[in-house]
Amino acid sequence: MTPTAELADIVLPACTFLEKTRYATYSTHADHSWNARSRIVLSPKVVDPLYESWSDWKIICELGKKLGYAEYFPWETREEAIDYELEPPGITCEQLRAHPEGITITPPLMYKKFSGFFGGILRSILRMAKFKDYPEMYRKYEVFMEGFFTPSKKIALYSERLEELGYDPLPVYKEPAESPVSRPDLATEYPLILITGVKQEMYTHSMMCNIPELHE
Repeated sequence: MTPTAELADIVLPACTFLEKTRYATYSTHADHSWNARSRIVLSPKVVDPLYESWSDWKIICELGKKLGYAEYFPWETREEAIDYELEPPGITCEQLRAHPEGITITPPLMYKKFSGFFGGILRSILRMAKFKDYPEMYRKYEVFMEGFFTPSKKIALYSERLEELGYDPLPVYKEPAESPVSRPDLATEYPLILITGVKQEMYTHSMMCNIPELHE
């Protein structure tokens, strides 16, 4: 139990990474850029979750079902959920198990103009021409890209794609449902506001905070 967890009224004990099946992605190129492929590797559990602990996946799914959203959590096993998550690249959990070294995929970031047979030739020419630092080149949208990846080829502050999908095309501030502004009646009884998501890079979640050197 961390000091933070000890303050909670209800604790949902999550198991360790050795007790749950998951997958991870790794870049196979040092530049992590337009010509980088990714490797997806399965990390199968070593043992079943100990004591009363559950995997994060199971906790989230069961909470969703209890809240009445079972239709959005149809998976019975983590493997089924992984198959759903990896459906776009066409990879299954069974395939990952058969390839413990991982499966290399070409991400959508490989622009269409660089795909296929002729795209391969173009990539080779760019590498031979020492364009390895292509992603870091300034004004590359003028030289190679012929604009940006938007319908208008221009910088999109007003998102036409979001508008087509029925969403607000511009970022709009929405007051939280239970803030002092939207619910002043609650604020009188619960005046404290929790802010999360801010952390320093030397810490991992709530870990490493007890190391004196990091405190300094």
